[in-house]
Amino acid sequence: MESLPLGAEINAFWETLQAHKAAEPDFPWYPYDSLGGLYEFEPLLAGRWNELTGGGPVLDVCAADGDVSFFLESQGCQVTAIDYSPTNFNGMRGIARMKALLASPLRVVEMDIDSRFTLGETYRFAIFMGGLYHLKNPFQVLETLARHCRYAIVSTRVARFTPDRSLELKDSPVAYLLAGDEANADPSNFWIFSETGLRRLLERSGWRVDRFTTMGCADSDPASNANDERAFCLLESLCANWKVQPVSGCHAPESGGWRWTERRFSLQVVEAGPGRLRVKLAWPEALASRLGANAVTVSRPGVPPRRIEMPAAGEYTVEVELDGGAETVFELDQALTPDAGGDQRELGVVLLEAAAE
Repeated sequence: MESLPLGAEINAFWETLQAHKAAEPDFPWYPYDSLGGLYEFEPLLAGRWNELTGGGPVLDVCAADGDVSFFLESQGCQVTAIDYSPTNFNGMRGIARMKALLASPLRVVEMDIDSRFTLGETYRFAIFMGGLYHLKNPFQVLETLARHCRYAIVSTRVARFTPDRSLELKDSPVAYLLAGDEANADPSNFWIFSETGLRRLLERSGWRVDRFTTMGCADSDPASNANDERAFCLLESLCANWKVQPVSGCHAPESGGWRWTERRFSLQVVEAGPGRLRVKLAWPEALASRLGANAVTVSRPGVPPRRIEMPAAGEYTVEVELDGGAETVFELDQALTPDAGGDQRELGVVLLEAAAE
């Protein structure tokens, strides 16, 4: 399958979904055809579908009832779907019900990506359709995705003119902030970018725009249904972090993206070839004041171990030459053991950043 599997595959799966939904007519299913939105990506994804979906998990952001997620699963993808019940059309009951009806292994994560968006693993690609203009903080979300996803396909509304047609927006790197009831009487709509503004946002948040097209009204504005225009983008991450996968001994990311480790932890580089793994660690004052100096020994198969001293609290950078995808193991001399009255985790160092170059 060398292009997006439209036609028979999508139509057949759409009919399966509709049959399940029709069997529960009182259930408030998401009213828009999110699966049909994949058709609009066909010109962008020609010849790239296998490259995008093969060799790694997939992330569906703002998944609604999960129609796209379940379709991707039917195509052999391992999918994680993210949405947030307070802003989801039916409080995420739709995706939960369809998961049960299909006996699907879909991993469903509830998360408010607009306030605390963290990802604990890397993904081959992310699909983010129709959610960007619902975000107060689109920059932060796109940056997070760029650090954890190699590719992304994104669709969002764009505008060429202000609603009163007094100002042309298309060639300026700007965004229009909607009033609470200005677009479709939906207060969850916020930023509508110009085409130039969207391109700049994508580039400054860590993406290379591989392919880009727009569809819809040629005289579009940010608010009216009749003058709706959509941009469709195929993106490739410019960030190195998506390549580095925690394997063991790494606790869940904190709100700033950093994470605690255990005394022994390991990292693996996705699709590693010759290059370098650069890891930035922090030996925190809170631990240094209790434990004193520390050191970390770094080892890889076939490479003599290296020892990096951490004589005092501060930040330390470790660089490791790569010659393949084997795990890199980090072992500290000491760590803080779980506190019976407090944190139940073993705490080693703070992993600030891990990037393959």
